[in-house]
Amino acid sequence: LNIGVRFFLGKKMAPIVISSVYQTPPSKCGLCDGSIALNGLPANKQVTVDYSLNGIQATSYSAMVQPDGQVKIANLCAGDYTAIVATIKKQNAKGADVVLANPPTHISSENPINPTLYGKNDGAVTINGLNAGKDVKINYNLNNNSQSTFTGVVNSDNSITISGLYEGTYTGMIVSVNNCLVNGADFTLTAPLPPPAPAPLPEAKFQDNINISTPILFDFNKTTIHKNSYPVLREAAKEMKENRSENIVVDGYTDTIGTAKYNKVLSLKRANAVKKHLTKMGINPRRVKTVGHGAKHPVEPNNTAEGRHEDRRAVMKVQP
Repeated sequence: LNIGVRFFLGKKMAPIVISSVYQTPPSKCGLCDGSIALNGLPANKQVTVDYSLNGIQATSYSAMVQPDGQVKIANLCAGDYTAIVATIKKQNAKGADVVLANPPTHISSENPINPTLYGKNDGAVTINGLNAGKDVKINYNLNNNSQSTFTGVVNSDNSITISGLYEGTYTGMIVSVNNCLVNGADFTLTAPLPPPAPAPLPEAKFQDNINISTPILFDFNKTTIHKNSYPVLREAAKEMKENRSENIVVDGYTDTIGTAKYNKVLSLKRANAVKKHLTKMGINPRRVKTVGHGAKHPVEPNNTAEGRHEDRRAVMKVQP
């Protein structure tokens, strides 16, 4: 009878134990590829493992115990693993606490890119060797002044680029990837120097032996003063500044083409153009009188182009 009952009920399962716990930390800081292996469990049995991560109950893990008596919990992040309990058919075995530590993170290289122009913020720095797809925060200083935190996601090639940088010295870089901190190297961005300031214009020099009564000539029907008449005007301004009692009369003239009325107005405009130029050179306009004579008093016959050119003029003369 004893033998029959034992055969019917089956042999009682021996108490389960966890003989050892193996741990594998994450391969990189911020990665969740660590694992915990529990050894010594009955082979080929369904097991459920409960545990807490950093004091918080985690989701139970269920699997079949391997033929070698091991069950392995994979894809674990760094942290403190406590209250590890394996359950097989209502029998429990407690495992030792485990700490999975992140390995030190590092930056493999930094590639600064200088701004292209002085004062332009198109510089950048690329940081390599970070974990692809992870959120990143970067703090740094520019010329000893704290800058806004840069945030982004690490590229698939394990790099992140901070763009929009001005020239200057960058220090105190701290890179945070999934709460893994690493210090970046200091670097300096430089830009081409600004173009040199244009050289100051040489101070106008007054030429010797310039007669201020030299005629100032004009193009046909124009009142624009040619640059080649500027030395005459500068000499007149110089003399008037040296002798405050002197005044100038500007007589304007035209050639004989056109009506007398039109030429009268045009000649006065030419005289006023000279007055305006002297005023710009610092002469009180009250010291300059203008008169328009039209086509009167020609200096050359007007039957040739050359003669008409000489009569389109304004002439300055000193008046005490």
